[in-house]
Amino acid sequence: MITSNSVMPSIMTRLDKYQAVYQFKFKRLASTNSFLKDIAGFTNHPVTCVADCQTKGYGQQNRNWASQENDIAMSLMLPMPHIDNSIRLPDGLSQRVALAIAEALAEQSHQNIQLKWPNDIFINNAKVGGILIELERAANGQWLIIIGLGVNLQPPLQHPDASYKRGWFIPNTSRNQLIGSIEAHLIKTLFTSAKITSAPLNVNAWQARDLFTQGETIYVVSTQNKPQIAYYQGINLQGEAMVYYAHQPNKLVRLNSGTVSLRTYETNEDGTN
Repeated sequence: MITSNSVMPSIMTRLDKYQAVYQFKFKRLASTNSFLKDIAGFTNHPVTCVADCQTKGYGQQNRNWASQENDIAMSLMLPMPHIDNSIRLPDGLSQRVALAIAEALAEQSHQNIQLKWPNDIFINNAKVGGILIELERAANGQWLIIIGLGVNLQPPLQHPDASYKRGWFIPNTSRNQLIGSIEAHLIKTLFTSAKITSAPLNVNAWQARDLFTQGETIYVVSTQNKPQIAYYQGINLQGEAMVYYAHQPNKLVRLNSGTVSLRTYETNEDGTN
């Protein structure tokens, strides 16, 4: 929903190396993901939405994502191919998105970009960004994927989720150039010939940026159970995290994104610092 003090977006079609892209830009907006949901279905081309200030951003499990003016708050909407009612995200999509964004950030900074499964962005073991991927069905029946991204470009505000140290990304280019690079990497990686691609996940590329090392002791946190101690084994081609639980050290368990997340072992047993 457009807030009363928003500037109406400049809407344009830009033909770049990969696709024509519709772009919406706001000074102030409640949520870039929510805005794209409101306009879903008007085109088969990629659509991006960027806000200088996002007032009601949200992340996984509808947690608040606090952002400040001139941080990065943006979303990308892509059409899904025709599918039946068993709609779900393609295997490894979340990790492919995270890798594309990490590559874009790495090109624009001398900082070491790390990734924490399923798709959090870290620098120096501090969280600087988060990704939310949602499925939306438009009024015309078309299914779409909406990818929301928030990146701190300045020291962050106090955040309700105190599970991580908070950091910020220091680009060596302008904010607009950084946003353009992220957009280009995502579209190149995910969208060709008017459909979402299903290229295999590059597990080696993920491993090179993985926040956790093979065999590292971690906590597995879910909304239903207390955090459990586990030993991290990396991810597979389906984008699943693989762990051995301390109480079942001989049974390899594959984790889907869903309501499960990973925490460093240095955190408390309730999942907080």
